[in-house]
Amino acid sequence: FPDILGTVTDYMKQENLLHAANPELYYSVDQYNNLDNKDAHCDSTGKEIYEQTNGAVSHFVMSSSTGGTIQGVGKYLKDKNSNVTVVLSDPEKSRLHGLLLNRIEGETQSKQMLADVADKIKATGGVKVGGARKESL
Repeated sequence: FPDILGTVTDYMKQENLLHAANPELYYSVDQYNNLDNKDAHCDSTGKEIYEQTNGAVSHFVMSSSTGGTIQGVGKYLKDKNSNVTVVLSDPEKSRLHGLLLNRIEGETQSKQMLADVADKIKATGGVKVGGARKESL
């Protein structure tokens, strides 16, 4: 890795450091704050899933990183059929979980999105599930 990263291990901070040091070499997609991420999955991935299941999809379950995929696919599927259940299966040590618990500092733009996610968890009664452990494999 380039020396500019030092001891930084957070991949989003690494992206920012690389881009700031060498904007001519690196492009920052800023996925956590880029609404095109969600829109792209609404316009493409959600449509593809709906069409490939001939509209028979009843549940969509996935893990998350930026949240763009589940938001975009979830929006598309819910727009097509409000009875579709969208489930985020997010491990406790994920970046999103860390942001929700303020364990990781979020960008200002993402604060409202995080508040929306937290509200949806409260409204739907989110279910806590355990992660896979080596001993269970």
